[in-house]
Amino acid sequence: MEIRVEAAGVGSTKNTFVSLRVGDVQKHAPLSNSCTYRFPDPGDDRRAFGRVEIFKRIGVALVNFDDIDGGSQDVEVVCAEPECQKLQMKFHVEGGHKSTPIAREKKSRTKKRMDEAEKYIAEHNLEELIADAMREVILKKPVNPEEALSNYISQKALPVPPCRMEAHAAEHARKSLPPLVSEVGETQKPPIPQSANQVLPSVATWCLSLRPALAVSRAESLPEFKPGHQPGYDFKQLASVGTWILPSSPNPSLSAGESDGLVHLPGVVHLPSVGAWLQRRVPVIERPWFYRDVSGPQSDLVHRFVKLVHQRDVEIQHLKGDIVAMQRNNL
Repeated sequence: MEIRVEAAGVGSTKNTFVSLRVGDVQKHAPLSNSCTYRFPDPGDDRRAFGRVEIFKRIGVALVNFDDIDGGSQDVEVVCAEPECQKLQMKFHVEGGHKSTPIAREKKSRTKKRMDEAEKYIAEHNLEELIADAMREVILKKPVNPEEALSNYISQKALPVPPCRMEAHAAEHARKSLPPLVSEVGETQKPPIPQSANQVLPSVATWCLSLRPALAVSRAESLPEFKPGHQPGYDFKQLASVGTWILPSSPNPSLSAGESDGLVHLPGVVHLPSVGAWLQRRVPVIERPWFYRDVSGPQSDLVHRFVKLVHQRDVEIQHLKGDIVAMQRNNL
């Protein structure tokens, strides 16, 4: 039984309620322009009449029945009427059921499962899909509705929700390769600094006294090359580029000088060139006459003279090294 109540021209309805009673069932709702009530069938002898009451709420209070189960509790209700500003009431509860922690935990689990189910339905648009399928079946009225529902659901292309679309785009971006332009830009070599193009002297030029100072040039002012006869070089008479890092000569006569803290270089003019091994025959270095063994009564004099000549050679080499160092510092 459904009853619709309309109240036209209702003004201020704050704290005003309408109560409607049909048979043994009474319902009330806030007063409004229109309200619908639903009642069970009271029977033929009691459905002909009902009762309508208008109530004004003058006070309200909350009561926790779990705290007063099996006992009583005094409750004070504050009223908005000048004649009755406070109303003292006592509540007695017997046979109540307290909500135990187990019941609360079970209710929490149930709510969690319901929330997960609602989230799953909303994520996959199942409600929309089933509603569209039902409308399609009702409109076409196929002979086999189960098969029609199955075909419609399997063939229906649902729109992808925004959250799933963003997740799919992020997953596709992780699996796809980067653009070729950005990949090439990331693998380009760094620019070569200008200082790398400077002309540097050889590692052995500091021990050559007659070598002129190197001038930095980019070949703008070099003379034109004219092919012609080039003088040959005898590799047997040139020094090796690595002899400057050799220790002093193992010859006892060469290491007899006093130690002055400097590296004593051997006579580089008597060492083979680094390219001598390319020659067809084994180079033979001729030593000066004062390096040869001399026997006889004048051998001591010759040995002292050889030692003196070696000392002078060592001093000359030191002076040459100092000159080259001064030239290098002035560059």
